[in-house]
Amino acid sequence: MHSLSGATETPNNHHDGILALDVGNTFTKWFFYSHPLAPACEEKGIECQSRGQFLSAKLDTETLLLLQSELQGKSIQQVLIASVRALNALPKLREALALRGILLTPITTESQRNGLKNSYADHTRLGVDRWLAMLGIWARCHRAFCVVDAGTALTIDFVDENGQHLGGYIIPGIRTMLASLNMATELIGELACSAGSEAELRPGTSTREAVQHGALLSLVGAVEHAIQQAPAIHQTEMISVIGGGDAKLLQRFLGSHWQLRETLVADGLIQYARV
Repeated sequence: MHSLSGATETPNNHHDGILALDVGNTFTKWFFYSHPLAPACEEKGIECQSRGQFLSAKLDTETLLLLQSELQGKSIQQVLIASVRALNALPKLREALALRGILLTPITTESQRNGLKNSYADHTRLGVDRWLAMLGIWARCHRAFCVVDAGTALTIDFVDENGQHLGGYIIPGIRTMLASLNMATELIGELACSAGSEAELRPGTSTREAVQHGALLSLVGAVEHAIQQAPAIHQTEMISVIGGGDAKLLQRFLGSHWQLRETLVADGLIQYARV
């Protein structure tokens, strides 16, 4: 088996696995899954063995070198990659991995898979991150659910008990809201571009608090109101799942019935693993 560093390793099932790459707007996140997947491959409700992220939303040569350092000693058979933006480095990455005997599999949104059905007339217009988040949850529960991914943008999607996507919402995330106010007002540089763990929903008693609490209030309120608008779903039977960089913060105010899932996109990516 071959490692990303190019070194040959002795076959070892514990280290022989699949690497899932989630290239988002802000971070490039990686997840390593031990191989073989069986018997977990039937439902693929498996957990990653290690993971990390980089402060870069593009997968370039520098990022790949950092990733090689992180994965020293782990043998990779397949790399699954999903990106919310065009990847100019994809051909070079494919070539580099092919030289090491590693299969690169870029993932794009489909009209349906494993019983999950896309609601968009043009299925390619649904963001791959939203598609994979739904696919991963569907593979685990096969029940009606709402999934919230709280990152650069906050997305809310609904799927019924038959696997039919019912549509969703896209809203600027907390950091995006705060950054926009920083740029568009005279308060440039005075506002923190993230709402810390101390953020609350109460009225703020300073400009910073008022802006941060307001951004948080708008997102919590949006999720709660979206649930009320959910079509054709009995809310008592619906599973609520939240992930993304601001998931823990929002979960505090949405309630304990919201299940925190920090590997939303990776859970969907692993459904495409070559078994």
